Amino acid sequence: MYCNICGKENPVDAKFCHSCGGGIGKAISKPDQVLPQSAAIPGKYSKAPLGNRFGAAILDSLIVFGLALPAIILFFVAIAELSDYLGDEESAYGMLFFAGLLYIALPLPYAIIKDGLGKGQSWGKKATGLMVVCLKDNTPCTKGKSFLRGLIMVLLGIIPYVGWLIEPIIVLADDEGRRLGDRAADTQVIDALDYTG
Repeated sequence: MYCNICGKENPVDAKFCHSCGGGIGKAISKPDQVLPQSAAIPGKYSKAPLGNRFGAAILDSLIVFGLALPAIILFFVAIAELSDYLGDEESAYGMLFFAGLLYIALPLPYAIIKDGLGKGQSWGKKATGLMVVCLKDNTPCTKGKSFLRGLIMVLLGIIPYVGWLIEPIIVLADDEGRRLGDRAADTQVIDALDYTG
């Protein structure tokens, strides 16, 4: 089988070209029958196992909590200092401010770009055998695409209760398991063993 885009030979069961990453549609027997790029048919991945996705989400949440733990400890120390009121108000308020900055500065970058680490895998996804792939070019998720996915999640998280449920409901209902963040970034969470890049 030859790629519809670059004409390179690929295994018969390939979904994407091993050379250029383009989608492989119907089999062609000669490189001179290569179709124009617009006629190439992109490959499709099946929905990632929901149990693995849930496990990855739990692991990544624990990592974010672990990164935030020093800030949480500082926050409680600052609260205790404020409640004791030793007459040094500014140091207590400064500690609270510092704890708040640390809380945001440590876990937020990981939470937003985690799926652009490594080969499209957060640490949670790597542990559960998942990855995020860019559907347009069949490459592992980049930090930029991961940022867009994470930004959608953060913005929805601002809406109490309803916003927290939107993404999980869409993952359950969608045939490919693509949430709003995936649609915005043109990505999909897949089983890493299914990746053909």
